[in-house]
Amino acid sequence: MATLDAGSEKVIADEEKAGQDNVMNGHDNDSSSNQDEANVEKPPVNPWMDPTAFPDGGTKAWLSVAGASACLFVSFGWINCIGVFQEYYSTHQLQQYNASEIAWIPALQIFFMLFGGPFVGKVFDDYGPRYLLIGGAFLHVFGLMMTSISTKYYQFLLSQAVCSAIGASMVFYPAFTCVSTWFFKKRGAALGLVAAGSSLGGVIFPIMVIRLIPEVGFGWTLRICAFLILALLIFANLTVRSRIAPTKRPFSPIAFVRPLGEPAFLLLTCAIFFFYWGMFIPFTFIVEEARSHGMSDRMANYLVPILNGASIFGRTVPNAIADKVGRFNTMIVMAAFTTILIFALWLPATGNVPIILFAALFGIGSGAGIGLTPVLTAGISPIKDIGVRTGTIFAIASIAALTGSPLGGKILTDSNGDFRNTIVFSGVSCAVGTALRALQSSASRITNHVPFRKQLKDEAKQKRAAARSRQETSSEDTKLDSWELTVGIEVHAQLNTERKLFSRATTSITDEPNTHVALFDLAYPGAQPIFQQATLIPALRAAVALNCQIQRSSSFDRKHYFYQDQPAGYQITQYYEPFAKDGNLKLYDYDGIAPDDGNCIEIGIKQIQMEQDTAKTIQQPPDTMLLDFNRVGHPLIEIITLPQIHHPKTAAACVRKIQASLQAVNAVVTGMELGGLRADVNVSVRPKGAGPGDYSYSGISGLGQRTEIKNLSSFKAIEDAIVAERDRQISVLEAGGSIEGETRGWSLGSTVTRKLRGKEGEVDYRYMPDADLSPVIIEDALINHIKNTLPVSPDDIIEHLVRNCHVTVKDAMTLVSLDNGERLDYFDEVVTILGSNDDLSTEAEANAKYGKTTANWVLHELGALLSATEKPFSTTLVRAEALASIIQHLLQGKITGKTAKQLLSMAFNGDARPINEIVEQDDLALKVLSREEYLSMAQQLCEVSPDMVQKVRNKGQTAKLKWFVGQMMRVGEGKVEAEKAEAILKEVLGIQ
Repeated sequence: MATLDAGSEKVIADEEKAGQDNVMNGHDNDSSSNQDEANVEKPPVNPWMDPTAFPDGGTKAWLSVAGASACLFVSFGWINCIGVFQEYYSTHQLQQYNASEIAWIPALQIFFMLFGGPFVGKVFDDYGPRYLLIGGAFLHVFGLMMTSISTKYYQFLLSQAVCSAIGASMVFYPAFTCVSTWFFKKRGAALGLVAAGSSLGGVIFPIMVIRLIPEVGFGWTLRICAFLILALLIFANLTVRSRIAPTKRPFSPIAFVRPLGEPAFLLLTCAIFFFYWGMFIPFTFIVEEARSHGMSDRMANYLVPILNGASIFGRTVPNAIADKVGRFNTMIVMAAFTTILIFALWLPATGNVPIILFAALFGIGSGAGIGLTPVLTAGISPIKDIGVRTGTIFAIASIAALTGSPLGGKILTDSNGDFRNTIVFSGVSCAVGTALRALQSSASRITNHVPFRKQLKDEAKQKRAAARSRQETSSEDTKLDSWELTVGIEVHAQLNTERKLFSRATTSITDEPNTHVALFDLAYPGAQPIFQQATLIPALRAAVALNCQIQRSSSFDRKHYFYQDQPAGYQITQYYEPFAKDGNLKLYDYDGIAPDDGNCIEIGIKQIQMEQDTAKTIQQPPDTMLLDFNRVGHPLIEIITLPQIHHPKTAAACVRKIQASLQAVNAVVTGMELGGLRADVNVSVRPKGAGPGDYSYSGISGLGQRTEIKNLSSFKAIEDAIVAERDRQISVLEAGGSIEGETRGWSLGSTVTRKLRGKEGEVDYRYMPDADLSPVIIEDALINHIKNTLPVSPDDIIEHLVRNCHVTVKDAMTLVSLDNGERLDYFDEVVTILGSNDDLSTEAEANAKYGKTTANWVLHELGALLSATEKPFSTTLVRAEALASIIQHLLQGKITGKTAKQLLSMAFNGDARPINEIVEQDDLALKVLSREEYLSMAQQLCEVSPDMVQKVRNKGQTAKLKWFVGQMMRVGEGKVEAEKAEAILKEVLGIQ
């Protein structure tokens, strides 16, 4: 009896010898908690769609929050002081106009700022925030400068209500939308901080206007405010960034109204319309209303700053609470609170104290109404459409803002200056908006509204499924809709051991034929099998990696059949008592499973058994067969899956995943590409909708008659052979025939399987226990040792790369699979060096900051050089320190992308100088060109390329702009920055 335990010096020594490479790619497993975590299902991650890709923090994210808050300070913050201008114009420049007529100025101001949303959103989605922020800064400041010299009603309308407001719109929307791309879990809090900027502006601007007008006059007051706005917008232009690169899409007006077809979005839009319809009335009329009750001019002028100051709390605290208790729930409570204030406090108020108290409390309620609006919009919108959809909601809200205040002024005029009817109108509008919000929340629950996190995943899944479906439609036969395919797989893998399974002959797959053969391998009379205990170690690693239950006792059996590659006339295997049972393998969509299998499918593993390999047969035409007995007796494991696979693509993905899992734990020598792993597939079909079939395999009944296709040596062969056999069986059954149980073969390039022999059953193999081998007893201590030292699984590595390093799933899979993990080790080393050079305190920070860029250079830029020169990957070709230095120079703006590629090529071709020296000695550092130099280059290029200019200007072939950029970068020899070149070219070519 062979007993294995963790205390066996020989076994552990062999385990340590065979497992020196256990720690794959530098990822240690030093606690049992890792194994527990590995048992939890981990869905695939898509870094561009899944919410886990949102940083929810970091320098760039918080700088964007600061810049966005500055945008809100100068846009909505400026709008928030409309009550001061309403009162001032009525007593100065426009005193000959009534309240309703004057109210059109602030109303149009709000309207144009909000109504521009769809158009600004479209530009944002196509080009990002930069052009909007620059153009908005100009229009906003220019409009206020023109307001400072206005004296006529139409002049105020054009400068303050139109020009300045459009500029404010162009900085307002990018602020909210950019921040939404950086945050998910903390989105409410982040947008609350952004919205607080408008409250702060609503405090400072009214006080500035009130204090400065008596001191410097109206004109210079507006100019001082404009200069302050200009300074803040310069800061915003330097800090506001979007995490998501813009994606230009064809302009479609229907894109702005399509969201209104969604009940949740329509109800939210209506709710915001009615709420805003009533909400802006206090902003416009509270100063005049307070004066009508005898409040002094000085005190009344401070009501708007008080209201806006209190709204700071309304735009931050409720947002933070909303992240905890629900954004719609918070909005309903705050909207109801605002409505109650209007009816219970403002309507009956006549003295200073209740009016001031109302201003403060209303600021909190209305602040939440404004601050939560973009949060609610983002919560029911795909991230790629946030710009357009936010713009749509605010555009409709702008109609409320446009008509609300003038309508309130008209009611006031018709009531002979009595504000009560205007207040009632405000309260009723807010009440309707509150009721619609509650209805929307209820409707969302009734219709089981999909959460944003799941929505992103579902969208990604639908896109992938649609793409696959388009590719496969042409090859899929509609008759397959009537049939169900079932596949079970048997995978034979050569174990990574030094000795054969039952002799001390060494294993070899490359040495001279028949040079590693023991007497037992050739079945010499009297030769006895001696189980080599060390061969069990890689088998156990494989079983643990595939989540199998290790059996304490297992035994060997003889499987009798006569063939030239089996000298003894039988194969030693584990038929009755295998060493591992009841495992499972999870396949994700990124593994290449069929779209019909969804995001994840679990395939059961019936058992894993150890067995001997056969001799290698080499055919010498025309009729000679040579035998290499080096392979006979090589330790194998046979992995038998349950018949739970229903698609050829999923079957190929299953074998591919099994191979990757075995290689990850160093259980096998080679994969399919070198013959170290082979697969047999069992295929059956049965009619859909009919009763269960008559056959049962591996404990699963109701199946059709199966056939087995032997010795498939590639993933493509697995998929193609299953398709061919499936189609053959369907054709036979539809013609009225029956399927015979048999073993079939497949040749690469063929379209049909061929019969080899009738399928043997258990009785044909005459299984019997091997009397020369005692049972194998495996102690728990050894199993625990294997589990605790097992390398990180490929799925866990992929998840780490995607989640923490922001690498795409495709690139993560490539890193894991290339060069037996060496490419991944190299990637880790480069990221570590970058983090160390940047003084980052943790590995996580380095991964987050440099992971994506490093993966691109390691895989694509370095990979391109490897492909061009047909060299195998080696860490000595380009030292990790050199690549890290190239990336660091590029990210710090010291060199251009073209120069970085040049440096990589130089290092690849043997230049051993440090990158700093190469940059300095070869004068490769980026020299910033002036605007005049960019213009000169662009103009010269246009002069020598009139045909290309005509195509861009007259034929609208704007894609040709990239050609011009490339030519400028070529002429500039590493001095031209692509973004600046493109901007100058657009200016020269007259492209908007």
